Amino acid sequence: MPILKRETKEIVLPKSKAKLTLMASLNYGLMMKIWEFKVIDNEALLKIASYTITAWDFTDEKGEKLEITSDNFKFLPAEDGAALVSEVQKYFGNSEEKKNLILK
Repeated sequence: MPILKRETKEIVLPKSKAKLTLMASLNYGLMMKIWEFKVIDNEALLKIASYTITAWDFTDEKGEKLEITSDNFKFLPAEDGAALVSEVQKYFGNSEEKKNLILK
């Protein structure tokens, strides 16, 4: 019997060395959320990133774990933000067929 499971992968951001756990690939529910975007720009990619990250080790000044939100991404060092956007773009692949399926 087929098993539905969420496969993940871990990345380390280049500047902060923060560890992030992301979905290894898009699922149908996430594709439906992506289809709601009129334009896939950097702002949309940050929102998509917030959907795909399942865990990270960022904390605030008090040592409390920060929520995974697109608003918190705006505080990332520029190098980390660019790496995160680059990682999210990988979900869309290089083929036009895959981009058209995802972006509808």
